[in-house]
Amino acid sequence: MDRFPDVMILAAGLGLRMRPLTESTPKPLLEVAGTALLERVAGLAHAEGARQFVVNAHHHAGQVAAFVAGLEGRLAGSRFRVSTEAVLRNTGGGLKAALELLEGDPILVMNSDSLWLGGDRPLGRMLAGYEGRLTLLCVHPVRASGFTRRSHDFCLAPDGEITPDRRAPVIYAGAALVPRRLVELAPEGAFSLYDLFEASLAAGDLRGVALGADWLHAGDPAALAAMAERLGR
Repeated sequence: MDRFPDVMILAAGLGLRMRPLTESTPKPLLEVAGTALLERVAGLAHAEGARQFVVNAHHHAGQVAAFVAGLEGRLAGSRFRVSTEAVLRNTGGGLKAALELLEGDPILVMNSDSLWLGGDRPLGRMLAGYEGRLTLLCVHPVRASGFTRRSHDFCLAPDGEITPDRRAPVIYAGAALVPRRLVELAPEGAFSLYDLFEASLAAGDLRGVALGADWLHAGDPAALAAMAERLGR
């Protein structure tokens, strides 16, 4: 791969489970240990070589745009653009709406509320093993904090194959290398990124890389407080 892929950071959601914190502040701009979630996520990608970023915005979009404008000065050599959504498009629809701002193939898509601690450079490992198939960063549940939906999302085999129920249970860790063609062929309007995951899984074409570090998800105020505790308030 000639260069690090463009990064799409998903930051348009309403943050309903974070209320009342998100009534006046968009969730990605909530601070944890003195730094906004969005900046922490962008910093993880920047540390591994990312330089081109697109951030989508809807809830308090003006705050997001103003904050993003300052990130270029704090992350050397980076360029940030904002894809503003007048109507929420969900995660997949937001990615498709921003496609004209994103260059190259694949696109690295990252959630704005999931972090990992030091000791691993998983994005580089994802890129090294990328073969044109949708590739997810995964974490074993024992290393995950703040995950409340269910016990796991998928299962991951040692060779990187993701299956519904064979091999080690894993959680999607909020970063995915998405082939551009999958986004181009996706329907218009609102849809979930998980629709692309499920379609690739059904086709036997979904791959995964296991995170070698602890993973923190800020799903609600209690999880945000736990994240701050881990990162050092």
